[in-house]
Amino acid sequence: MLMSGDIESDELVVRRDPAANVVCPLEKWEFQVDQVIEKLNSQYTLHFEVESDKSAILQQNSFLESDNLKIFYEKLTSLAVVVGEQKQVEKMLNFVSGLQNKQQIQQECCVSEKQFDLIKEQFESYAEANLPALKITQERAGVLLLKGPEKEVHAGEQKLFKLAEGIKEKRIPSHRTLITFLESSGCIQHFQNRFQQRLCSPVMLETSNSGLLLLSLSDGALEEAAAAVQRDVFLETVRLENTHKSSAFTKLKDDLSEAVKQANRESVKVELKYQDESSSDAKVQLVGYTTEVSKLKDIVLEYKRNHQNHHAYLPLPRPEMAEHFPKILAMAGMKKSSVNIKPTCLPSPCVHLTGPRCEVESLKDSLESFIQSLATKECEVKGPGAQQFFQSEGAETLKLMTNSGSVLILPINEEHKMSQRGKIPKYTSTLSLHNFPFTASSRDSLDSLDSVVSMDSTDSLDNEINIKVAIGSLEQQQLSRYVTKEQMTRT
Repeated sequence: MLMSGDIESDELVVRRDPAANVVCPLEKWEFQVDQVIEKLNSQYTLHFEVESDKSAILQQNSFLESDNLKIFYEKLTSLAVVVGEQKQVEKMLNFVSGLQNKQQIQQECCVSEKQFDLIKEQFESYAEANLPALKITQERAGVLLLKGPEKEVHAGEQKLFKLAEGIKEKRIPSHRTLITFLESSGCIQHFQNRFQQRLCSPVMLETSNSGLLLLSLSDGALEEAAAAVQRDVFLETVRLENTHKSSAFTKLKDDLSEAVKQANRESVKVELKYQDESSSDAKVQLVGYTTEVSKLKDIVLEYKRNHQNHHAYLPLPRPEMAEHFPKILAMAGMKKSSVNIKPTCLPSPCVHLTGPRCEVESLKDSLESFIQSLATKECEVKGPGAQQFFQSEGAETLKLMTNSGSVLILPINEEHKMSQRGKIPKYTSTLSLHNFPFTASSRDSLDSLDSVVSMDSTDSLDNEINIKVAIGSLEQQQLSRYVTKEQMTRT
């Protein structure tokens, strides 16, 4: 029996001696060949060694070969093929690995992952061409491990540090809140991808407790990236006012929550946090992309403009109106609000308003329009017993007229009249509505204020008369009828 192998086709050819046909029939011979091949496959194994340093060890230690173990080398590459019994091959490989470990060293290099990313392509290209046995792994954060033959490890370390020296750095001091947002929102990866596409050289970002570190091989790319980061992400803290138990503050929180939800639909772009919420110095902290932070800030500033503490005053044409201002409010049908109202006669008749700006301005406009719609006339009643009449049975007449909802009759304070003579126009102390949409359903007075701030005065009121009063002898005349809303006549 003759055997020959074809390496290229990976075939084994077995030839039978024709003379053996007499001794061994063909069927029996084929069975014996199968048994021999099966024994070879089970007893012997092949190992392809592709590591150049291990191939070198095999070549340097030719004594490893024996009758049951053969080593073949490929000339153009460092490939070695080991053929032999299973146990012999395993024993030889363990021996080679031991020699390799004795010849290898490892070296830790302080190079961060982001730094290595910038020089990785250059370093691996150099190592592949010049340091084939060198292995590179990231041992831990900030440490790169080089492992291999001593000569290659030292050469790799020198090349690595030389490349790392070319990395430019720029540090941006940042608040810890901003750093946390950059780390948790995916913002760092977003910037790195953007810089990779748009800048002449990649820029990497690293965070620390003190700020943000930018790394690049190009000074120009580094400056552009730093400007972009400082422009596109922002931290803003805005002080709030009038937040304690305020329904407006509750609405502000709802509006901000909805705005954050809309901004973060696809990715995290903005976050907010309330600080000292229950104190008088409440604040809201906004952090994220500048565009989204600005939108939330506008919502907060609009709230502050509308609800910050504001003072205004409204001049009144008569001191009697200040003295009886709750009646005027009731006549106008004003409801209670958070605005504090304080009427005063001195130095000139006016009413001071204090409270949230939006409510103060709204109330002032309403009161100003209402007062301008009033028609007034001053009536002087002379004769014996006039004062007593209006303090007794005449008071009921005034009350009936007032209850009609259109007329308000006020007594004149002579002291104010004397002190203000020549300073303000002469008006009546009788007031009535004239084509104005307010109702007089409520007669409750509103709360007064402790402090006031003056503002510009308004124009004087028109001296329009829509109540007529006829005067006769109080002893001889008897009240026969009265008319409200448009006319009152006393005979």
